[in-house]
Amino acid sequence: EKINLSSPHLVICPEPLMIDNENYKFVIPIHMISFSLVVDIDKRVNSFLDIKNSNIMIYPILGYSTILCTQVAKYYGAKKIVDFSFENWKNGYSILLLTNHTNTFINNLSQENRINILNWKDDSKLPEYNFPTLTNTTMNLNDYRLFDINKIKTGYGYKLCLFANESFPEEAIYTITKSLIERGSNIRLSSVGGSKYIPYHNGARKYFE
Repeated sequence: EKINLSSPHLVICPEPLMIDNENYKFVIPIHMISFSLVVDIDKRVNSFLDIKNSNIMIYPILGYSTILCTQVAKYYGAKKIVDFSFENWKNGYSILLLTNHTNTFINNLSQENRINILNWKDDSKLPEYNFPTLTNTTMNLNDYRLFDINKIKTGYGYKLCLFANESFPEEAIYTITKSLIERGSNIRLSSVGGSKYIPYHNGARKYFE
């Protein structure tokens, strides 16, 4: 069986980035990632609603956060959206990122700054119409030095998933899926389940059947 070498065989990324890519099929979810707004406690940013007319930085630069966090910042009407820099942090910008916790960058920032981490929970219901595949997540913030007694928060985010090029051999994906689920892989599987929008790769479907 020939393999298409023009594209990566395997891709790990948030689920929404693959909705319109017919060349890749779903294999397995790895873990949940949550939208997190890191704020200086003196800047009076108390929720995602306060993004409106605020200056927002996206972290990390050129990662999937650049696409997905920019969408959220625009949704709430941010005044300016730029890449992260410590200079802008000192000038009062907040940081929007999409991550699982504990995040090393946030942890280091929390040791040297007076910060809080806000969860996205301002909408009365899940705004999936604007953000396909958006789902409820839980953020465990106990490892950070925060000025907030609430260290377990619910919010919105996405599943970080493994996808495979549809040309990648079925037996290889079957073996990878089996190994991840049954052999105690270091990859933290969030749950065994498929995607509402993206069909299984034949190799993964074979395993689950």
